[in-house]
Amino acid sequence: MTALLGRMLSGVVPWRMRRLEFSEQLDEAARENSRTIIEIFLIAARAGLREESAEALMALEAAQPWFRRQFFWEGHAFGVAALHACAHSRGAPEPRYHAPGFRFMFFTGVGFWNGVAGRSRLPQVSLAEERWGDVADKVGCRPLLAGGVSFGAVSELGRLDRALLESLGAQGDRWWRRGVYQGAGRAAWFLYMRNMARLNQMFADIEGWGEDAVSVAEGLGLAITYTQLGEPERILPCLEALPEALQAPLRRGARLCLAAAVSDDPRIEPHIAAMPDPLVGWFEEGRAALAEAGRGAEMPERLVTALSRLDLAN
Repeated sequence: MTALLGRMLSGVVPWRMRRLEFSEQLDEAARENSRTIIEIFLIAARAGLREESAEALMALEAAQPWFRRQFFWEGHAFGVAALHACAHSRGAPEPRYHAPGFRFMFFTGVGFWNGVAGRSRLPQVSLAEERWGDVADKVGCRPLLAGGVSFGAVSELGRLDRALLESLGAQGDRWWRRGVYQGAGRAAWFLYMRNMARLNQMFADIEGWGEDAVSVAEGLGLAITYTQLGEPERILPCLEALPEALQAPLRRGARLCLAAAVSDDPRIEPHIAAMPDPLVGWFEEGRAALAEAGRGAEMPERLVTALSRLDLAN
């Protein structure tokens, strides 16, 4: 029955993903960038839905460029979450996840499925603590779960909607809420990729959101960096084209991306370490902040404190 369900979902899920509208991206280069990311995401999502082995997943990963592996394993997490939820499986979907690390992408992908499912009236993965008792890093990574949820919901809706985000943010504590607005910022990058005029207009539109707008900027900085790891020369100009008042949270997102990418996949450290300044410096600063934060329920607060200290130092 699970195999049949997986085959059915492996047809439906790509169809839904390819229907996402990104019509306000800057140009064909931006659209090609997002199309490539989505297709790599879907390769792994379908493999998860078909319950392919760890060996098969690693063979598929080997065909992807180093700077797209994060999206590959996020897609795998999305696929196993979809299968787990729709099969009404018990516990957490982690046993189906075959990544060599990529813990941050696991939680983002599970949240992403829940965001899409919530908009489509499909089953969601339960986040109840009793279902996740043996997954030690789940509580500390709750902003990633929340960010995945809002990324999926905002991408489906096609715009940032205050009522939607407030509803999602009310489902957890302040770190969950922060993750929701960070996820909205990541979704905004896909909606308006490299269209800096449109992104500046977005920030003008949400100026009254206060600290939530700051969280959107953190998520945007994260996405600008993740999606352009293979073109690092594009990262800084994109960040600098955004409002001066938001440069600190944008840099926090970039630092966190560079550090988290290597934490998830240590194999890429030589590539990150070879990036031009200031990116290589941001990587080292972000890695130190991530190490200081450690793991556990208080990780989000410790991480934001460490990253914010860097803002003051710079």
